[in-house]
Formats: sequence, structure tokens, C-alpha cells
Amino acid sequence: MRTSFHSTLVAALVLLAGCGRAPSARPLNPGERAFETRGVVRQISPDRHLAVIRHEEIPDYMPAMTMELTVRDPKELEGIAPGDSITFRLVATPDTHWIDGIKKITPATPAPEAAGLAPPTPTGSELKPGDLLPDAELLDEDGNIVRFSDFRGRALAFTFFFTRCPLPDFCPRMNQNFSEARQLSPTISGPSCSTRRGASSGSPTVTSGGRSN
Repeated sequence: MRTSFHSTLVAALVLLAGCGRAPSARPLNPGERAFETRGVVRQISPDRHLAVIRHEEIPDYMPAMTMELTVRDPKELEGIAPGDSITFRLVATPDTHWIDGIKKITPATPAPEAAGLAPPTPTGSELKPGDLLPDAELLDEDGNIVRFSDFRGRALAFTFFFTRCPLPDFCPRMNQNFSEARQLSPTISGPSCSTRRGASSGSPTVTSGGRSN
């Protein structure tokens, strides 16, 4: 009887010790890179497969920014709500990414660079399908002025991306898609707008043909 009680007590203590730990992250496969980081949850999708997180800088990989990240196991978001500070592992492959090992941390240790995010203030009115795109001047990678009006009469695709965003299924994929579109149809003009490291704020650079700065 004493042995049975002792075994039950040990099992209970082990179970309690495991409570609150982050789920164990699986070993990495060849070609996968992992980064331990933390941030503040801003939004969670209804199916819990996506989470918008304002994360801290990941040294030698990406600066602090707010990203919509893929959650590998939605169960890891149980008990987590917008506004919570979390630690997690970001895994990147050559083609995609996900986060796992998610754990809520105490409010006493907020994530650096992640507090005090104010919602963006809308400026101007939103364009509707069929509206004429207002003309604007942008600076291309060779230092020349480019205007939207320069492309009138031609098919035009335009997007914004960050050259310092390394996640393969975000800006790098958009960059690749633009390059492929230009190869399939040379009549399509596809400037993409980015900001170079060290460039002053409000000075976007047009990268034509899908090349990255």
C-alpha cells in the first residue's frame, strides 16, 4: 500500500512540475533555422492558425516588427489572448515558416521593443476598384524619379515590401512572384517599393523587375 501511495505521489508531483511549461519543440530538420524570441500578441485568428505578434529584434535575422505568423499547433494558443507577452520559437525553412514552443510570460517582464504600439492613423480616403490611381513620385534604385503616370497605358502591378523581412513566404516570395510575372509577360510593369537600411523615413525606393535591395 505504501509503495502504491508513494508511486501515486511521485506521479502527481511530476505532473504538477510540468504544468506551465512551454510545449516541447520538435527537433529541426535539415534546412530549417530556429530562433528563440518573444513579443506581444496583437491579434489571433478565429481558427488560431495565425497570430499577429509585435516581436523583438531577432539578432542576425530580422529587426523588431509586427508580423502575422503561422502557428504550427493552434492548441499552443490556449489561454493566450491579445495583449499577452509570450516567448516562442520561430522556425524558417527555404519555403515557409511557423512558430511553436509558445509560452505566456508574466506581465512583470514585458518584451523589449514590444510595448506601447499605437494603432495606425488613417490618412486620406481609401481607393475603390475602378478609381484612378493618384500620381506620385518615387525614387528608383538608380536614383531616378519614377511616377505612376509613366506607366499609363500599360499593365501595372505595384506593391510594398520590406527588404529586411527574411521570412520566405512574405516579402521574398512577393519579390519572386514579381520576377516570374515579368518573365511571363514582359509588357507588365511591376515596380515594388521598399526602404533600404539606413534610409531616411519617408524615402521609399522603387525596385523594378522584382530585384531586392
